[in-house]
Amino acid sequence: MNVNHTNELLKNYPLGIRILFSSNLEKWQNSKKLLPTAPLLPTLDKNLPQEKFSSTLPINLGEILNACSTGLMINDYYKTNQKFNDNIRTLLVETIINYIITKQISMSVSLANSIADQIADIFPTEIKDTYFLKYDTNKNPKGKLYAKYYNSMRTLKSSGLISCNTHTKPPTKPLNRKHNFHFEPENDVQYIIEQIKHDNNCSFPDLEYNWKATTQFRLKNIQTLTSTNDILNNWSNYKLPMGYRLVDIDFTTMYPNCSNLISVFEEKSEKIINLLDEKIKDTSSRRLLKSLNESTTDISQNGKNTIIFYLLHAIFIPTSKKVTRDHTGKKNQTKYSIKDSQNSFIIFKNSVCEIEEYINNRYNEKSPIQPFIMPQT
Repeated sequence: MNVNHTNELLKNYPLGIRILFSSNLEKWQNSKKLLPTAPLLPTLDKNLPQEKFSSTLPINLGEILNACSTGLMINDYYKTNQKFNDNIRTLLVETIINYIITKQISMSVSLANSIADQIADIFPTEIKDTYFLKYDTNKNPKGKLYAKYYNSMRTLKSSGLISCNTHTKPPTKPLNRKHNFHFEPENDVQYIIEQIKHDNNCSFPDLEYNWKATTQFRLKNIQTLTSTNDILNNWSNYKLPMGYRLVDIDFTTMYPNCSNLISVFEEKSEKIINLLDEKIKDTSSRRLLKSLNESTTDISQNGKNTIIFYLLHAIFIPTSKKVTRDHTGKKNQTKYSIKDSQNSFIIFKNSVCEIEEYINNRYNEKSPIQPFIMPQT
């Protein structure tokens, strides 16, 4: 019996049962000095290219996919469709993690990075960051590979299939930044830095001038900070109504050869619409997307862009929760919906008077107006 047979035999069983059975079967075969009745790597013309990957790699993705029926079906699906949907991505990740756990291989940053590179190489339309993403700080990596591995290990341990004292060591190496920039802080800019941080009467044109004069110093400082919240607290000017222009200054310094997003947005927006069509599941958002796709010349480019940004909230689903207490001291937890997220970005009003009334109410409540867009319907 080989890997193909066990996967087919136990296809209706949970992942943990399949992993445990495969592991024990392999141990039993080794103890009896039995050889598999069929080669683990099929010699069919369905095989994935393997010559691109060195045998020194910790895991050869081509061999993993060729060694099981699920992997071969994933390969066939890609040959036919030239892209994956979310269900196929889930199957691909499950197949890889099944192999890793069965072979008792420890997950690490370098291993996940290697696998993600191979996925992007074998399936060119796939994005590496979907499977593995390193942050610029020492936060834990993200991506489907890490999430599936640790969720599977947690399930196996809680069910008693794996002893709790058998665990993989977390990576001890600090994470490298995705882009390694070297900044040389400007000389004699401490006075300008103090003005940026503490002069509340400085006009915005003067702030922009000072911002450009201290770009290297500030970006060097930002490299030492550990979270977005720390950055915004240390450089609070980013939160100003025109703060996006300060972001543009820093972005131009870091990526001087990149095109201005506004100049290419109309071209890129078609790709965003295709992504929205693939990802959106929210009913009301899908109706709005359908209306956008069926419209012809009766919608302006600004209107189209507004709808695109509005619909992006249906992809970046809000996960934050707010905890409040009522007059009795009882805790109430509010989980924000897609609609809440959309309403925090765009508010629709029927007249200019309603818009002005809304702004005045926000002002009286000492609530920020930005970054709201308030179109008149």
